[in-house]
Amino acid sequence: MGALARALARDWAIVRGATLPLLALVLAWVAGAPLVTGVSIALWSTIASLIAFELFAGIRAHAAPGELAFEVCVGAAMGVAILLLKIILH
Repeated sequence: MGALARALARDWAIVRGATLPLLALVLAWVAGAPLVTGVSIALWSTIASLIAFELFAGIRAHAAPGELAFEVCVGAAMGVAILLLKIILH
């Protein structure tokens, strides 16, 4: 258990990044939604999180409007890639 705690502490940013999709999945489960619906909600919340994180990172870095648009496009591209992987693998 000590190794797991150390790994979670070291990679805390990854744990924080997964919080919103996990929360969405748990809330869907609590609401009685089917598993497929819960997974879809978690997937879309992941995509929205990626876009939002890129937007906030650009704002925090005081990016110019063009740079900010590029940051958001990068987040959207990552989200589309995740969605394509789900489509291909499902």
